[in-house]
Amino acid sequence: LGGDDLFVVPENLRSYLSTLGSPDDDHFVGRRFKGYGTDNYFNSGGAGYALSRGLVKKYYQVLDNPGCSPHQKTSMEDVNTAACLRKVLGVGLTDTRDERGRERFH
Repeated sequence: LGGDDLFVVPENLRSYLSTLGSPDDDHFVGRRFKGYGTDNYFNSGGAGYALSRGLVKKYYQVLDNPGCSPHQKTSMEDVNTAACLRKVLGVGLTDTRDERGRERFH
């Protein structure tokens, strides 16, 4: 997921995602940011983020859960997605930095 100014090299994304294991496992990948407050990390929508197939299925099932703020109107879908996955499904962020500590998502 990402905005209209997001540029993706599909071969690179596919290659990286293949290193994470099964697409049926829970993976929430992207460029992590620290929001306000405690335990408020999220993957930036500006840099784009991806959810594994298995996680998308689980996420879909809980979208109406109050912990996912289904009726909130906001432009911060990246913050809300991370909060829902963390609070309702117990899924955190996957560290996407390479072996030299460089970010893969910009």
